[in-house]
Amino acid sequence: MISIKSLNKSYKTKDIEVHALKDISIDIQDGEFVAIMGASGSGKSTLMNILGCLDNKYSGDYLLDGTDIVELDEDGLAHIRNKKIGFVFQSYNLLPSLTLYKNIELPMLYAKTSGDVREKRVNELLDIVGLSNRGSHKPNEVSGGQNQRTAIARALANSPSFILADEPTGNLDSTSEQEIINIFKKLNSSGITVIMVTHEHSVGEQAKRIIEFRDGDIISDKLTGGK
Repeated sequence: MISIKSLNKSYKTKDIEVHALKDISIDIQDGEFVAIMGASGSGKSTLMNILGCLDNKYSGDYLLDGTDIVELDEDGLAHIRNKKIGFVFQSYNLLPSLTLYKNIELPMLYAKTSGDVREKRVNELLDIVGLSNRGSHKPNEVSGGQNQRTAIARALANSPSFILADEPTGNLDSTSEQEIINIFKKLNSSGITVIMVTHEHSVGEQAKRIIEFRDGDIISDKLTGGK
């Protein structure tokens, strides 16, 4: 599904050039659960931006479902982000004025999905993340864990090729953290690909594969089997 070959990314700050990614090659298959790990400045966030089609200014190749991302214009990138990638962020990024139901529905509105299909899909997703009785609530009326479950449901709305989660448990207590990881495990066991960026070893070790970065290099790529 994802094929990255000889990927390089540099940033220039005044007279200094920082090599954020150094000749990286990664293949991720359909149905994997991958944790991308590393300290701040290791390159994992840069890779996340590229995987999420938020940045296509790099050298090397990134193919997503056979599409060469570097060749896309802004409209093409936006289409890929809406159709192929489900984003989950540390800060949830829910719209506070909308109910949880409406937040989940939003990507389907952008995709111009019909009303009856939207209703069926939102109710299905609320059930999957255990929020069937919370759809009418707004984000400030539920817990952080429930907001993150809503964000996961929203990420699934358009049946993306993969879920890209950036520090998805960073704002949560240990109980909510494990609830979110268990949802990812459940989704992955149903065949959904999950790519999770995290610096927390207790979280990353529950994925089935860990790719660890340091100073723009991959220092480890191993299967774990998950916990």
